[in-house]
Amino acid sequence: AWNVISLSRTSVPGVHKAWVVISGGLHSVNVSVPRVFYVNSSLPEGDPLISGLGGVLVSKIPINCDSVHYVYQFMLTEEVYMRQFVDIQARLVSSPKVFDVYEAQVPPEWVLSVTLGCVSSVVPSSRDKNIGNGLDISDLHMEAIQQEGYFRGDSKLCHNLLYHSEDSSTGRALIGLHLPAERKAHVWIINPARRGQKEVNPAAMSRSWEETVASSL
Repeated sequence: AWNVISLSRTSVPGVHKAWVVISGGLHSVNVSVPRVFYVNSSLPEGDPLISGLGGVLVSKIPINCDSVHYVYQFMLTEEVYMRQFVDIQARLVSSPKVFDVYEAQVPPEWVLSVTLGCVSSVVPSSRDKNIGNGLDISDLHMEAIQQEGYFRGDSKLCHNLLYHSEDSSTGRALIGLHLPAERKAHVWIINPARRGQKEVNPAAMSRSWEETVASSL
């Protein structure tokens, strides 16, 4: 199973970069997400308006709908959808036999988030694909977190801690990075004052640490 860390857009419409942990290693995988929307219409299957946009008759019941006629699913690449958005909207809205359009404004990143969740895996039929070449959203499915767990075990990426504190009036700041896997903690102190370097020294840091530990016991 994959532990999903983050999802972000790329420069290509509809292609998102997923940072995931697979078998303890951090990987980036490009995932293509098409634009999918549904239309409730009385137009029969095969009508030029429907077939021209690649509509497929599906068995769905829209919510908040007085009457259901034919429900068609349309699936376009995000690039095509963005390029032809105005034309698609005009063709659908101008038809008196098109009653409702659903999910046309749902952003691809939301679709990707609810499809992958925080733990996901590749479907069996797509496991021979090279993830370096990217995957389609249909190649992935969400795993039950109750069974797989999120970062279950001693993952090296699970407990890293980044701390930042800043005093804007003096320009002083403290940045701390705790890396349990390396058994190290890095601390950076920013003090722009003239005597700043003298105020912070190893002895003072050690004393402050000991006092903090003692006060927390």
